[in-house]
Amino acid sequence: MQWIKDTVTGLIETYGTRDIYELIDMLDIEVVKKDFQGNQKASFFRDIFQNEFIYLSSSLNKLEERFVLAHELGHAILHDYLTNEVYYSTFINKDKLEHQADCFAAELIINESDIDKPLLRDMSLDQLSCYFGVPEGLLEYRFEKQLVNV
Repeated sequence: MQWIKDTVTGLIETYGTRDIYELIDMLDIEVVKKDFQGNQKASFFRDIFQNEFIYLSSSLNKLEERFVLAHELGHAILHDYLTNEVYYSTFINKDKLEHQADCFAAELIINESDIDKPLLRDMSLDQLSCYFGVPEGLLEYRFEKQLVNV
């Protein structure tokens, strides 16, 4: 998904950071921590005035929180038309939107140059997943060509 990679690259170049907290602040997205029922971790919402909110589970650890925020930022950046009314429509492919937001998060969190660090070269996929704080599947996506030792 080259367009997502290009979008993330442009975002990093424009704002001079890949830090998720700094980006959310610069983009004026309000993060509201709350308790969710079930296993929901977050929700992105854009109101009719174009104000944007990420409702974030207060029970997440720092690594989970970083990934979940990057995922929700992906919705904010990639899905201009996304509102709760559209998302809950039966005519939209939610799996596709979730996959795109995951890919955005992987591109944002994992700096391609990090995989060349000697410390990381001999790590297993599980260890890399813990190091970067992302699901293993996103590592496979992000480094599909570089992960030859794993």
